[in-house]
Amino acid sequence: MKEEERTDGPDEEYNEELSSLTLERAIIELLRPEEARVGVLGKSGKAQMTLTLRGLGISSILQRLEPHPDLIYRPSRRAKMTRIRRAINNTESIVKIGNRRGASYLHDPRTHVEETDMKGATNLVIELLMASSGTISRDSMSEATKSDRWRGFQNEIVSRLEKEGIVEKLDGDTIRCTREAWTHDPLVKRNSTFTLTFRTECLLLELAKSLSERSANIPGFDMPPPEVVSKSGVIDIAVACLKRAIEHVEAEN
Repeated sequence: MKEEERTDGPDEEYNEELSSLTLERAIIELLRPEEARVGVLGKSGKAQMTLTLRGLGISSILQRLEPHPDLIYRPSRRAKMTRIRRAINNTESIVKIGNRRGASYLHDPRTHVEETDMKGATNLVIELLMASSGTISRDSMSEATKSDRWRGFQNEIVSRLEKEGIVEKLDGDTIRCTREAWTHDPLVKRNSTFTLTFRTECLLLELAKSLSERSANIPGFDMPPPEVVSKSGVIDIAVACLKRAIEHVEAEN
């Protein structure tokens, strides 16, 4: 498949249907590649598919999407462009081409699929570390993942996590979670709504404060809580602790 890049396009009227979409989704729709063209490649007679990618700069995106509800009431052009940049950063299938001032943004579904696959595998590595109290040797990790499709990503995943400060390497080729691992998620975090009892709500606030002041490791794990713990962070830690406790009881039985 051959790809062509168009760095900007003619002015287009605003499509009112975009107003019903989130800004992130509206940008994807704006940058969606044109209909693929199929032709014959030279004398070989082989079919060739040409996909024309639509590349636009921030200013052009703003020009086309300014009537969008998430932009129209923002106080300045700068505020609108900042919001667009944030939306692009939240959208894994949009890639940046070029330098800062002349940059264009393209929608590339393949990049999204590859990156999402890697991030999903990263979550599995963190889950494996948590199941081992936060510390695991390379050999143990390789043994645990010998039949998993993401084993080939293992070295790259560990390197990424180390650069991000989520894990640290110890002597003897051992890897340990840092306090940041508790609430780290390479994928987009999920918004959830819980109906809680009043006493649980009070306990969440109490635990968030207590854990933020704690420097010792969480019981059963090899790392302390994050420096600042929110109510969501309390739930992340509590679920991990409960899972660990249940597995410990089941192992004893």
